[in-house]
Amino acid sequence: MELEAQRPHVPKHDQLGNTVLAGKLVHHVAEYKLLLDTVRTACANAESDLASTLARHMRRPREAKKLLANLLAAPGHVTVSDSAIRVTLLCAANAAERKSIDAFLRRVTDQRLTLPGDPAARPLAFRSQESFV
Repeated sequence: MELEAQRPHVPKHDQLGNTVLAGKLVHHVAEYKLLLDTVRTACANAESDLASTLARHMRRPREAKKLLANLLAAPGHVTVSDSAIRVTLLCAANAAERKSIDAFLRRVTDQRLTLPGDPAARPLAFRSQESFV
């Protein structure tokens, strides 16, 4: 009971203008909202697919989304040559996670992905690195 007494009173119903979301939510026209929902759904599906692929290489597959988030937020270095675009990522990870990341990046590289706007259609090559030298 003591903890409940310390909890701030939050009404079950209130006008949006009286909540912490006041001024933050925006009403979008239906076509724009549909586009945003479609992009959000596509991104969520892509994240799930990538996490599922990464999980296959992990000792703790339940942590795949967290490790994927770390990988996607990692700083990196891009090198462009006539034959390929190489992306080296500096991801914070322990030894086991690094092995998982390396296996995942090899698998992604094996897909021979290209940038849609690259007229030379150079393949993207990914790798991780502990530190840049």
